[in-house]
Amino acid sequence: MMIKVGFIGLGHNCIGHIEAHLRVGKSEITAVCDRNPERLEYVSKRFGIDRAYLSADEICEQSDIEAISIHTGDHYHIEP
Repeated sequence: MMIKVGFIGLGHNCIGHIEAHLRVGKSEITAVCDRNPERLEYVSKRFGIDRAYLSADEICEQSDIEAISIHTGDHYHIEP
């Protein structure tokens, strides 16, 4: 069974995590999200991901995504 996964934060180690998900073959990378439009475009094109969001709220509103992998800096994980 494939799990539909979205990724938030496409810097740092995220590329390696996307590649690992694809290698294992049990995840469908459904959508990606990043505040940086250039990085968002690069990653979505590199992996053929059609749905790309600039806002974490937008990706979290997608009802078909079953899991979110968060790769943002620690200071973005929670709002004060």
